[in-house]
Amino acid sequence: MRAPLCFQEEHTAIMMSEQGSVEDHIRALIAQQGRISFAQFMASVLYEPGVGYYADPARVSESGDFFTSPAAHPAFGVLLTVQLHQMWLALERPEPFRVTELGAGSGLLADDIVGFSDSLDPVFASAFAYQRLDRASQEFSAGIPGPGIDQDQPIHCFLSNELLDAFPVHLFQIENGTVREKFVTLRDDHFEFQLDEISDPEIAARIEPYLSELPDGYESEICLGLTSWAQQLSANVTSGYIISVDYGYTRHALYAPQRSLGTLQCHYRHTISADPLARIGEQDISAHVDFTAIDEAMAASGFEAIANVSQAELLERSGIDKYLERLIANGLTQQDVQPNQYALRALTEPEGLGRFRAAIHAKNTPAHGIPDVARRTAALFDKEVLPALDDDPRRVNLFAGAHGSGDQTTGTWGELFGE
Repeated sequence: MRAPLCFQEEHTAIMMSEQGSVEDHIRALIAQQGRISFAQFMASVLYEPGVGYYADPARVSESGDFFTSPAAHPAFGVLLTVQLHQMWLALERPEPFRVTELGAGSGLLADDIVGFSDSLDPVFASAFAYQRLDRASQEFSAGIPGPGIDQDQPIHCFLSNELLDAFPVHLFQIENGTVREKFVTLRDDHFEFQLDEISDPEIAARIEPYLSELPDGYESEICLGLTSWAQQLSANVTSGYIISVDYGYTRHALYAPQRSLGTLQCHYRHTISADPLARIGEQDISAHVDFTAIDEAMAASGFEAIANVSQAELLERSGIDKYLERLIANGLTQQDVQPNQYALRALTEPEGLGRFRAAIHAKNTPAHGIPDVARRTAALFDKEVLPALDDDPRRVNLFAGAHGSGDQTTGTWGELFGE
């Protein structure tokens, strides 16, 4: 979750390489070109090999800059396993059943999914071939399938959690009723924005339907990388699914007049900031996802949109409502009830993680009611002992953070969603 967490520790990682910092790299680009698009800037800051923000896997953790849903409770991975199991059934139980997680980070979600698959269904587990790709492990490229993927073996499902919000975006601003682009340049040795004509006509084309409603000075972002991403996913999927969990809006809501400052945000030590030109390479940069753009890119690459539900709805359909009750029935200690209850609620909180969206797309396969849980999958799931919150260092203790003491820095969900 790119959202603040009660935080007391110091984060001391420094992103450097023998070639210098990522800031040095960006200065060199601007020296060559005079200015660069914000998409170029963001790509370098986050993904420059060896020195970019995501070269350090510790960035996403309790002691890092933000946390994601798997860190809140293993239930998130467990309930995604339920979804993957019914996709396996819908595809007539392929063996191997190849699932690739993009942007896997520390591998926590992968461990939760693979760990639960065996107890859910041993036959499913024996067919399960789970691959995780991430930039920090040098197995991830440009936000899309990279060198780690065997091109001769089709993937049955691509899964990502909070990946697309980190795709590089172009910044624009409305000036005298015209769409102008915000570039990054240097002035007196300091980074600053420069407003000029757009670098790609698609930027104006995306905004044209809403332009008459937007006031002068209106700012926002556009991601142009989704088309290429969808094409490369399609090249690796003959028959299968794409699951994308992230925060964002449909295009009409994303470019609403009241969202006049856009959605671009930076995260540093579990606090939110609005200046992407500060702490270069040391803070995360993200923007809300345009789910309309995802559907358009997927449709152009042969996928059908079969679901777009909130994270809360996805997890509720998968069985989270009775999760705590089952933990207690299985012997959860009294002292562990509240931490588990608090973490499970966080996953479905309507003003927090539960507000995220889960977009599911399919190619050459029937929907089979997904994300509703198939009867066979539900019967297996109802018999299993479910994992409780554990002491894995990759988890965050949300309950302790909310009820702790001392000097703590917190932000709000409203800040994350620009409200």
